[in-house]
Amino acid sequence: MFNSVGRLGHDRDGNGGMEGRSRNLEKDWDRNYVHSLDWRWLTKPLNDGPGESWIKPTANLVNGETMTQLERLFSVADCANGIGSKLDIGKWTFLNNDLVVHVHRIPDGEWIGIRAETNYGPDGIGTTVGTLFDETGAVGSIQQSVLVRRRPRS
Repeated sequence: MFNSVGRLGHDRDGNGGMEGRSRNLEKDWDRNYVHSLDWRWLTKPLNDGPGESWIKPTANLVNGETMTQLERLFSVADCANGIGSKLDIGKWTFLNNDLVVHVHRIPDGEWIGIRAETNYGPDGIGTTVGTLFDETGAVGSIQQSVLVRRRPRS
């Protein structure tokens, strides 16, 4: 699970051995953005509280160039609305109309953690609020406006 300083592979009390779970999104989705990331879920998707996940980009933004720490952070920040979702992504789409990220320090390490919660109104409008972190703690915050629509039936 996750402790207060975001240690990968530790529970809330700092005990080791509880690594995040991979959801293997490749088996259920056509090739897209989510396949360029390694996801390690720390909470069960669609839970009542905030969702938490470690994410590591597996592809560079520019072929042959290593990403900076801020590029790594911004390449995964958009995932907050999905991590915090209370809706089944197989049945609903949730497009973020805007993305605001405030960073108070540059993250360290390959993995970026996101703890986020998304709430929805009756008219298909939602908001996501979250924290971005690395293995030593918070590095910034994120906010998104979300437009929710039922996914077309195939």
